[in-house]
Amino acid sequence: MSIREIVKRYLFFILGLFIMAVGVVLSIRSNLGTSPISCVPYVLSLGLPMTIGEFTFLMNLLFIIFQILLLRKQFKFIQLLQVVVAFCTSSMLAEPIG
Repeated sequence: MSIREIVKRYLFFILGLFIMAVGVVLSIRSNLGTSPISCVPYVLSLGLPMTIGEFTFLMNLLFIIFQILLLRKQFKFIQLLQVVVAFCTSSMLAEPIG
């Protein structure tokens, strides 16, 4: 795979993350509710002094830790790149909602 193809894939991936984050923020701002995966960070952000993005990142880290505990030796080191993706997604949700 060429460098150009890799860059193109990453740009589309980042665009997809951005569109997903915009969808979450718009559904919350318009009082349409949240998706089940965004519900816990949203509720916590209403009562505690952290943003929905920070809680989303912490929740995703918790999921990754559970994944490591469940898979143990089957967990591959490259799968830790999920932390980078979680950070990118959460950083797009970093604005305080309340």
